[in-house]
Amino acid sequence: MAGVKRNFIYLSLYKVLEMLLPMITSPLLSRKLGADALGIYTYTYSIASVFVMFAELGVYRYGMREIAKVRDDKSKLNQIYSDIYSTHLFCGGVVFVIYILFVITSVKNNVIIYIIQAGCLISNMLDNAFFYVGIEDVKTLSLRDALIKICTFILIIVVIKSPEDLVIYTIIMVISSIIGKFIALIYARKYVRMVKPNVSACVNHLKPMAVLMVPALAAVIYQSMDRIMIGRFYNNADVGYYDCASKALIPKNIITALGTVLCPGIAKAYAEGKRNQVNETFKNSMRVSVIMSLAFMFGISAIAKEFAPFFWGKDFSICSKYMIGLSISLPVWCVGEVVRNQYLLPCGKDNEYMFAFLIGVAVNAILNFILIPITGATGAIIATICAELVISAVQAYFIRKEILIKKILVTTIPYFLIGCFMLFVVRNIAKILTFMPIICIVIEVIVGASLFTLLSFIYEIKSQHKCFILLFDKMVMKR
Repeated sequence: MAGVKRNFIYLSLYKVLEMLLPMITSPLLSRKLGADALGIYTYTYSIASVFVMFAELGVYRYGMREIAKVRDDKSKLNQIYSDIYSTHLFCGGVVFVIYILFVITSVKNNVIIYIIQAGCLISNMLDNAFFYVGIEDVKTLSLRDALIKICTFILIIVVIKSPEDLVIYTIIMVISSIIGKFIALIYARKYVRMVKPNVSACVNHLKPMAVLMVPALAAVIYQSMDRIMIGRFYNNADVGYYDCASKALIPKNIITALGTVLCPGIAKAYAEGKRNQVNETFKNSMRVSVIMSLAFMFGISAIAKEFAPFFWGKDFSICSKYMIGLSISLPVWCVGEVVRNQYLLPCGKDNEYMFAFLIGVAVNAILNFILIPITGATGAIIATICAELVISAVQAYFIRKEILIKKILVTTIPYFLIGCFMLFVVRNIAKILTFMPIICIVIEVIVGASLFTLLSFIYEIKSQHKCFILLFDKMVMKR
């Protein structure tokens, strides 16, 4: 129990930091680099990310699950880790060569930035995060990455001064990632020893890794597609606006953190035949996650109008409507996120996992092609919401015989109504506030958070329906 709580706290704090630092640096970068330079970085990084996912070959999800199964057997742990990491390293090297050939033969603009982004592939080749998550040592992973990100943040503030510093900014981002992954690779020797890889085993790992690569690749394409297509069919400035608004979705990382710390334990329980424990943990996690997503959706919508121009500058005021649009996707995304990472993945339902993502990517691509040339980032947001809805619905259908998602979601309706009331109150208060922008935003956050929390507690006391806090305690107590 203590281990799960501790891992969740460490990973949650890290995930918040992971989004918070870009949030803090984004107004500085929007002013110093400008929308066009930011758009170029985001666009080239999105392209590199697609190659990275081919290189990763589903190793994070597959490796985490397989390590969790054998973490109590030192000999098997050494062999499985060595086989999986060697397979990952080989695939990464092949994709690295392909990426370089792509840049040489196909890229005509911003070639230097594309070449620097090749460092993302080197960073991925060194990445052994799957091991730490599998043995449930999230503390080491979180503290290491947090320290690297803080140092990166300081460098960005000190060094980046103008749009001409785009190359330096890209180098800083790439090098910091490589250093973090290299340190983790060396530190892993404390827990596991590299042995001679079993070639036959490596080949056998390829198929399930490739199956899990499909949804992983689909996820990155899904996340990167919006930016790529906005840049291709609309303009780079809208890519910058969209990217800034996306950074406001810190809650996604908190919900992802919950799934990350629970997945290895669920995989182990499923392998041991403890189906009731798996189902109960999943149901409780789904309720807590959806309630969190509703709170954040209404919270972001409540402060977006004042937050965007204050944080990124008046030229980025349009980001407010993008923040509201993206926040609407949170609850829909949350349902799919919990199903896939806390049920389908740990229970070995890889084909269902893959199929749902492929349908979502197809829906997103079709709608993007139709909407982005007309409305830019707005069309991308509409496409995202629709695609997330399809993914969640398909995944819920796959597990309908084990768990009825609809029954769980019905219990969260009161919190949706509380969120609506909170949004109404905050927006009306905002109309009468005449203080400095930062003071207005702080007041809105305090009022909104306090109101949602207070009304939630009142509802739970009156209805005897404990969920917000008690279900989380119950969930970790099961461990």
